[in-house]
Amino acid sequence: MADRPFQLTLSDALARLRIRYGALLWTVRRDLVAEVAVCLSGGRQSDVVLPLLRLLADDPKWEVRKEIADILLLVPDEDFPAIATKLSEDSNTFVRRAAERSMARRRRSPGEDDKRRRGMEQIHAQYTALEKRYGREAADKALEMGERFYDVLVGATVHDVRGILTPLKARVERLIKGLDNGEIDLDAFRTSLTKMGERLGFLERLMNDMSEYSQAQTGRRTRERLADIVQEARAMVTDDLQTNGLDVSPVTLTVDIPDTATVRAARHQIMVAIANVLKNAYEALIQEDGTLEEGEITVQAKVAAGELMVVVSDTGMGMDAEDLTAVREFVPGRTSKKNRGTGFGLPIAKRRIEAHGGTISIDSTLDAGTTVRITLPLPQDLDE
Repeated sequence: MADRPFQLTLSDALARLRIRYGALLWTVRRDLVAEVAVCLSGGRQSDVVLPLLRLLADDPKWEVRKEIADILLLVPDEDFPAIATKLSEDSNTFVRRAAERSMARRRRSPGEDDKRRRGMEQIHAQYTALEKRYGREAADKALEMGERFYDVLVGATVHDVRGILTPLKARVERLIKGLDNGEIDLDAFRTSLTKMGERLGFLERLMNDMSEYSQAQTGRRTRERLADIVQEARAMVTDDLQTNGLDVSPVTLTVDIPDTATVRAARHQIMVAIANVLKNAYEALIQEDGTLEEGEITVQAKVAAGELMVVVSDTGMGMDAEDLTAVREFVPGRTSKKNRGTGFGLPIAKRRIEAHGGTISIDSTLDAGTTVRITLPLPQDLDE
């Protein structure tokens, strides 16, 4: 008999184990822990992964329970206390010691050093899970890909930050020289300070977006009305634009979402994703003088092929084929909106949506607008 049933999915495994643990060999159950770890490290906390995690933490074989103890770093905060307490009081010494080690590593402190250390430990746990499941070569390749992505992201961000700091430094030097020589034109001085404030504001937005992008894709999923999420996203975007001095009245925003449309989601994360798409739509209508031109944005939702599709369209500037190809890569920091967009909005949206099992796609034509399509899985418990 093979150690692992052919094409056994996590859903199949959960269904069998709910009947009895003996439905699967203990070695198969042990290997399932590695798959659960991969899902958790990728932010995929589905209605299958978490119940399977809890079942395996109660497995009759101590070898399986020890595997769970080894990945406690990845366990969501809401499930961690119960599972960690149970394993730290396990009857098996190896399980107890593994749980104690994991708990010691997980203990948080307010310092940034501890946050960084925990992040590195989570990466190590993910690498170990990949190695157990797919072998050393595959795990090394995944690590290499992560490092290359890091190099690309950091390189692009350093370039952007240098592009902000270099003119800022030059302006400061000119202002100091003018003060030293007694040659200060108050109007020019005020203009320089205004420009410096704008660039610092952009730098602040860039840092905020980088922080948002790096946040773990976690959060308890609850059933939410899509219309409410879109309304919250709309308010957030328009408030932000108006705070920055933009009059949004030239833009007609039409929302057509059935009252019955619901998603199972971490509300804030999906709201941020939709808000970023909406913000891009508004920014596509900004003219050279910094004001919004007359235009239309539509948000529509419908059920198709067992999925909920959300379509956001605008009549803005659109993109040519080259820019569209670049945008479709969703590389953070890449933007065509000079001095305005940070290039993190759509990549953040993509991470949030994919963490919920959805997809995002973009179509655009220069001078004819852009359309973004988001698909999200329908809640399975439609009888709620």
